[in-house]
Amino acid sequence: MWRVSSMTALLVALAPRAEAGEPLDEADARRGGELYDAARRQYDEDALAAALATIDESLRLIDSPNSLLLRAHVLLGLGRRTEAMATYDRALQGSKRRLLAGESRFEATVAEAGRSMGVLSTSLAEVDIVVLGGGTATAAIDGGALPLEQREDGNYGARTWIEPREATVEASSGALRRARTLRFDAGTSRRVVLDLRPQAALPPTRSVDPPSYAPPVGAWIFAGVGVAGMATFATLGGLALAIDADLEATCSPDCPASRRADAAQGERYQIGADIAVAIGGASLATAAIWWIVDATGKSKATSAAPTATGAMLRF
Repeated sequence: MWRVSSMTALLVALAPRAEAGEPLDEADARRGGELYDAARRQYDEDALAAALATIDESLRLIDSPNSLLLRAHVLLGLGRRTEAMATYDRALQGSKRRLLAGESRFEATVAEAGRSMGVLSTSLAEVDIVVLGGGTATAAIDGGALPLEQREDGNYGARTWIEPREATVEASSGALRRARTLRFDAGTSRRVVLDLRPQAALPPTRSVDPPSYAPPVGAWIFAGVGVAGMATFATLGGLALAIDADLEATCSPDCPASRRADAAQGERYQIGADIAVAIGGASLATAAIWWIVDATGKSKATSAAPTATGAMLRF
């Protein structure tokens, strides 16, 4: 059965918490924590069906990125890979918000969720559905409904992952329906645009998907690790500077025996800060390069294929 290294130690360290700023009933917090611990034990014992039911009950009490991370591991163990990927993504986004809000304990969650997504992304296909004029629309892939959310540009969309295959993506609003059957390959990210605006009622002669220049999953993962590294650098660097300022008066030119432990601690903080900034900088640079290379590749049309309504350009 699939396991990550040191999984037990990691899950023990990650305690579930409510979303930042949300009030949490004390009894719910206690019960949610107990259920999380029970689900972790069931996961370690390979009682995956029971673990899934238990962690879902915990999540009803405490909406925590750490609980979502455990749920994703359980789903992956059950072979429900696409559900696991979507849950890892929720855990990653939630933990990044908490990390950016100053909760450094979510660094491990960001790293683990991002690492898991990176592994899975090589064998699944990412689908980004964009519905133009879809205020009342519904969307589906091979009949499986997907919730649409309004985006910043005013259109509606859904992002999901599927097993590599040929699949039909559709959107409908009232009597108007648009559908496209496409091939989705492992390790790829593809945007599918479905136009439900009134003028789209006339049969189109050509359907062209504009390339998506949004960062691919891999770039987001490295960016998340980079942010975590920089946050760690800021924390450890601040601690090192504080100790250095405190020791400046008493450790020049040599530290007395009573302050040598503090000096050593400051050096450890400094080394940790150096390592964190190196990892963070390298990860951010990798994310930027990945994004640029991905966007450059999408800007070049490679082939054209016929569809039921005309020709479709593939990017």
